[in-house]
Amino acid sequence: AAPHVHFDLWKKDISTEVARDIIIRRSGLRPQEFEFRYQGRKDRWSESTQRVSCRGAALWRVLENYPPGGSCWRRERVCIGDFKPADEPLRIGGHSGNQFTLALHLSENTRENREVVGRAADAVQR
Repeated sequence: AAPHVHFDLWKKDISTEVARDIIIRRSGLRPQEFEFRYQGRKDRWSESTQRVSCRGAALWRVLENYPPGGSCWRRERVCIGDFKPADEPLRIGGHSGNQFTLALHLSENTRENREVVGRAADAVQR
């Protein structure tokens, strides 16, 4: 078996480190059995998906019990899926750049709020 597992991590309103701790706790393995790596940290207050990697054959044994599409712990705001074997771990800065989808919500649909959102959208596009 490959020495590493790459998978998608979805998290909402928690840090990458907290999500990592939830995965470790849910796996039933000891933290020392993981070498949890990612290509960059995500905002704690966002809903985001990122690719992460872990080392160890022990993790493969745990993942065999998950459904093929992955697993979600909605109450803890973490989902994992798309597991792939890999020879190497992920490394910080190992991607060509981040891609974002931003959602701007108006509390009230007023002219002033639309102008603020318009200026924010213009600033992001620069």
